[in-house]
Amino acid sequence: MLAIWCDVSVGLSQQRDQERDRPVTKNDLKEILTATQPEVVYTHNLADKHDTHIGVVIAALQAMRELPREQRPKKVIGCESGATLTG
Repeated sequence: MLAIWCDVSVGLSQQRDQERDRPVTKNDLKEILTATQPEVVYTHNLADKHDTHIGVVIAALQAMRELPREQRPKKVIGCESGATLTG
């Protein structure tokens, strides 16, 4: 199995994310998931203390649920990545 880690940022402001207005985020993630068809997706934990992280995981789940079943990842893992993965 090949694992690729990437940080996908779509350039939405924190204020827009906190307002829970995420159609662009969800649509961008859906497009990325369709193009890459990953078997495993790692995202933020639903119990994360940051509102923006919760916004990302919710948008990711919404995007995956809109995919046809055969295109959905086999596993979705919510985790706390920490600074060691990002630099």
